[in-house]
Amino acid sequence: MIIRLKRILLPVLVPICTLMGCTPNREGLTVDSAFMYPIPTVPPYSFSRNGYSSVNTLEVELLRDAFNEIHIRLERSLLDNDKLVRDLMDTYQGKYSSVHPRTTISTSRIHADESPRLQAKADSILMLAAVTKGYGAPDPSLLRRRSAEPGVSGSVGWSFVDNNKFYVDAKGVRLSYLFEGIVMGTVYLDRMMCTHLDESTLMNQEIRMKHVQGELLVGHNFTHLEHSWDLGYGYFRPWHTELSRDPSPLVGECLAQIEIALAQGRIDLHYRDFTHFEEQLTIIRREMSRAVVIHVMRLLAGEQTLANLREDPRQAFSNLSSACGLIHALPYLRSPEGAPYFSHAMVDMWVGKLLEGNGLWEKERLQSGIEVPGSLLHIASEIGKPLGITLHQLKI
Repeated sequence: MIIRLKRILLPVLVPICTLMGCTPNREGLTVDSAFMYPIPTVPPYSFSRNGYSSVNTLEVELLRDAFNEIHIRLERSLLDNDKLVRDLMDTYQGKYSSVHPRTTISTSRIHADESPRLQAKADSILMLAAVTKGYGAPDPSLLRRRSAEPGVSGSVGWSFVDNNKFYVDAKGVRLSYLFEGIVMGTVYLDRMMCTHLDESTLMNQEIRMKHVQGELLVGHNFTHLEHSWDLGYGYFRPWHTELSRDPSPLVGECLAQIEIALAQGRIDLHYRDFTHFEEQLTIIRREMSRAVVIHVMRLLAGEQTLANLREDPRQAFSNLSSACGLIHALPYLRSPEGAPYFSHAMVDMWVGKLLEGNGLWEKERLQSGIEVPGSLLHIASEIGKPLGITLHQLKI
């Protein structure tokens, strides 16, 4: 019986022992994993007084609808005649709604001096988008059918019926994405960080006293302080949508912390706890700055952008055009103490380096090493320095 067991077990045990003996030491081994750290539960941003909601962000929704309409027209409309271009500009100037999108660009007390210049820049992008699609040309259809090349505007697509076909200018910039990125910074972030979540309102003693006394704004169900904080939350929502597209867990953690801080800050207002209220503002400034900077760095030099660039520069145009636009958001970020990290001059310098020469067509320059001033790695590295964020930390 023992002999039979040996005959049965030996062929099985010997290979197992051999494999165990040959297994290398796995200490310090790096493996791919789908594991993610649990994201903290985010409390709902829902508050009421006397049985009715005390949150009103209608201003944000109306403005966002207007800018979304402009983006759709830039993407889908032909824009090849006076009527279509006039409709686009009328929407931009607020002829068809109660909000006037153009006048909302960079209006905070900190950045109001830049408003005329940035408005003019947005104007020129809209008109250039129309020209790119054939506006003013003897035969607009010829321009729309023309494939984009270095130094020549036109369409980017891989077949005549390509659903993903889009139009770029002579430097390879997808103008609808550039415009959208500029709006994200000069309108939504400016109004969030530099207007409604600014100390000129939140730390104002008169406004705080009226809040403590429960004095509501005339005809509304909220105090001045509550409404300012709510609008800060409202202008954060477009950024939540944008940043949620980034798969980086670092960005996801920042978003969770911001949402928790916004909700907790509103709760602190209810209890008149201004000490903890100010702590939530500090968290929002810190995490928002980190999230936006990481997102821009990854759009510039993330694995998707660099892989697309290596294969064909045209496949990287969308990400890089978004990055060019979102770089304009950097001056509106603030440190926990309220100081800016970036200047508008820095933004103009980085965008200028990206678009020098033939712009986004210059594959060799863009994918050069970090020591080359016009490379994606160099610009991404420079953007991360004020916050101490390195390419190594982002695994780039």
